[in-house]
Amino acid sequence: MENISSRTNLKTLRAGVVLFVFAVALFFRLDDVVGARVLQDSVGPYWAAMRLDGRAHASPYGAGLLIPYLGLLQVAGSLWQATNLLAVFHALAGPVAAWVGFRLSPSQWLPGCIIGLLVAADPGLIDTFLSGAEGYLAPVYVGLLLATTGWLPWIFFALAMANHPLSIVALPLIVRRENLAPHAWIGIVFCAFLVGVQAVGWGEPGVSGGDSGVTDAIGAYVHQGGAIAVAALVGPFVALFRGGAPRQGLRVIVCFGLLLCVGGWLGYLRDHHLRLLTIPALACWLVLPSRRMWLLVVLVVAPNGPNMPPESGVRASTLGLVSHLGRSIQPMDGPMVVDRVWVSGGPAVEPSALMLDLYLRNWGPIAPGSDMVVVLAADAHDLDAHSVPGAVIAEGRGFTVARAGVDAVRDWSRQFCGMDIRIGGAWDALSVLQPDITTEEAELWWECP
Repeated sequence: MENISSRTNLKTLRAGVVLFVFAVALFFRLDDVVGARVLQDSVGPYWAAMRLDGRAHASPYGAGLLIPYLGLLQVAGSLWQATNLLAVFHALAGPVAAWVGFRLSPSQWLPGCIIGLLVAADPGLIDTFLSGAEGYLAPVYVGLLLATTGWLPWIFFALAMANHPLSIVALPLIVRRENLAPHAWIGIVFCAFLVGVQAVGWGEPGVSGGDSGVTDAIGAYVHQGGAIAVAALVGPFVALFRGGAPRQGLRVIVCFGLLLCVGGWLGYLRDHHLRLLTIPALACWLVLPSRRMWLLVVLVVAPNGPNMPPESGVRASTLGLVSHLGRSIQPMDGPMVVDRVWVSGGPAVEPSALMLDLYLRNWGPIAPGSDMVVVLAADAHDLDAHSVPGAVIAEGRGFTVARAGVDAVRDWSRQFCGMDIRIGGAWDALSVLQPDITTEEAELWWECP
């Protein structure tokens, strides 16, 4: 009876840990959600999920990437709601890491709690969510493949690959005896099928080196993640040389080595690629006795990552700005489309992001009409030189957004003919919402598309 009671208490404690760690992870992600970036790669999965033709929004990714976005399209009433709900999926990284701790320390709850809190508070993984497109949910799936055994790790490995193809470096984590048993073959076959279908779309990486080499990636990883990132890099060596699980440490070191080799071969490696292995790397600290792991709790409350200024709510390229524009346009009559002239500086407002927000608000029709919403993205001196036509809806640092007649926009756009600028951006949304429209029809409001 005493053993049964003890096991019951342990399960209760673990359930409480999972809920607590999840709440902490969700708080950190929602705290800065107004500054989440909503650019083309951020909203592309929504349009791909709406299109539902078996393809992701870009060729390197797999259809498994779209799973959460399919659900979000059914329940969200705005892009703001969708992004907040997406934070729930990203916040699962915390409890997943805690569960890894429970699996590796089956008779204890504290080690799992500490590792879960480290992952929940990791500024790097928080940035993965706020970036909207840096690895998507791959770090969570990599954690899940470590938290499970049998055929399930292979499914999570395929989903990690779908969210980022560089997750392939996590393969050494699941090549274990229990994951190669006869009952696991169904998962292996299914994984091979999903990854094989995804690989058909792979071509040239399409990236350039520049300041994105191995050394720069490690430096950016530490800069963004602070002390927790340092702990992640040190953890595998602790397990290898100081702990009782040298194989686990060696596996993670091999994963990092493969990642650095692939990054060196491509000439392109970023800090968010290293975050794919954050959960397994931090889990290596589980080899220490619980009384020593308490020291890691200090990393949760210590200053971590770069000191970022608070978001204003209408900062260019952010969820806050798109939500503000969506609320401003909602009372207006359609049909209208949103399109952009990008002269200099940042992209300011992604037309497909704003149209996604309007679509989720059941506004419309989102289609060519006599009026349109035009975005001018430019630095301050270019904003003054190319003032937009029509009625201004919003303006700020790096952007002006206005409602204007299509004919007026075409006349206004003549000044950009022959200039080295970017015009357009509406096609990502219109190709899904108006599948019969041609690219020529989607550019009729530009004099020189």
